[in-house]
Amino acid sequence: MSSTIELQSYREARRRRRQPKIPIWRIRILQAVLALCVLAICVRLYYLQIYKGGEIKGKAFEQRQKSRMLIHRGAITDRHGLPLAIDTTRYDLYIHPKLLKVSYKEAASKIARIAKISEEKVYKRLSKGYPVVTVAKHLEREIVEELQSLNWPGMDIVPRPFRHYPEGFLAAHILGYVNHDTRGQGGVEQSKQNTLISTGDIPKPQLDGRGKQILVAQDGPTWDITPPLGRHVELTIDNALQHLAEKELNAMAVHSMCTKASAILLDPTNGEILAWANYPTYDPNNYSKFPFSSTKNWAMVDVYQPGSTFKIITVASGLETGAIHKGTVFHDGGAFTVGRQTIHNVHGGNGTINLLNLFIHSSNVASAQLALRMTPKQFYDKLTDFSLGRKTGIDLPGESKGLLLNYKKWKPIDQATTGFGQGAISVTPLQLATAVSAVANRGTLIQPHVIRRIYDPKTGVTERWTEAEK
Repeated sequence: MSSTIELQSYREARRRRRQPKIPIWRIRILQAVLALCVLAICVRLYYLQIYKGGEIKGKAFEQRQKSRMLIHRGAITDRHGLPLAIDTTRYDLYIHPKLLKVSYKEAASKIARIAKISEEKVYKRLSKGYPVVTVAKHLEREIVEELQSLNWPGMDIVPRPFRHYPEGFLAAHILGYVNHDTRGQGGVEQSKQNTLISTGDIPKPQLDGRGKQILVAQDGPTWDITPPLGRHVELTIDNALQHLAEKELNAMAVHSMCTKASAILLDPTNGEILAWANYPTYDPNNYSKFPFSSTKNWAMVDVYQPGSTFKIITVASGLETGAIHKGTVFHDGGAFTVGRQTIHNVHGGNGTINLLNLFIHSSNVASAQLALRMTPKQFYDKLTDFSLGRKTGIDLPGESKGLLLNYKKWKPIDQATTGFGQGAISVTPLQLATAVSAVANRGTLIQPHVIRRIYDPKTGVTERWTEAEK
């Protein structure tokens, strides 16, 4: 027994001798590193909680309160003050299911009947187990008053500004629309977003740091929205002329079975657009129900070769450069060869014709001959003087500058066919209307615009559009 104990003691002593001893200096270094880590954490906490505490608290509050700043837009009217876009009040309905004193089935049935929505959808939302659910949006006051008469606890009714377009389809592409994030999309709603909006602090579901709503059950609804209005925008559009333009354009488009059409009525003396109709169009009150392509103002975005409507620009350019004069005549044999290509009229030859008959017969041959009487640079420079190949500067978003091939790349056939609106030129309908208006205005080109003035109801200050000659 004694020898066994001695053997175990020998083995334990041998094992202890095999285990390396950690030097004391290493332990001290480890302790110092740990102490530094703790100190760094303490310094960081002090920095965040004491030194930066106020700033961080403010940002957190701002993030949480972000939802309280309600965007409220000013009105858009025609030139006579008739409203085309206004803010009204609608209401959103939120339910705290656990606070209801009636069954989900009964609640869903009554809410669906009053709000004219799906009972099944209401029941599913109430049954999901969430502390608060969105039941309906954009309810009118009459519906909300009937819901409130139920006197149910756990019902929140929150007012919202709701953008309404009283004339429906009228001038849709000029107005644009407001999306669910209260951002203007297209038209004046987008170009004057910062002008139209104002904010006010009214009860509204708050957002936490993750963007989720923080809702607390209220005793009753808040009926009124009283943030200050944004500034009002008065357009150059005439309501009656706009109605007429849209009616006639739609009839023409249906009759000719075309896919796109545009009509622009522009005052050449001041650049005011009195009417601007596009086909197809859409209702900004229900923009999501229309194809996105219908919401695009193609008359200032899409380009096309203007064809015979361009001949007035060619004649004006020829007169301006001195290549022709009022008494100039052309021989129109119905065909005209340029290099290896031949230009034809649609209706044959017209013999010897003057400038007036060039327009009456819409002569491609005479227009091509006229274009070639100018040097490429002369013709090109005159086209740019008409603001072709560049943006007109219209006060709407998304304008295209069109296409105008540099004269250095022109071949003779390009110059000739450009004379009747093909070849090196492609324009938007807005560019063509602007260029032709310069001819009507005795050679002075005025920047087109749809905004007549901006009025601030808080200060009474009016900003009017200032004419910009080109």
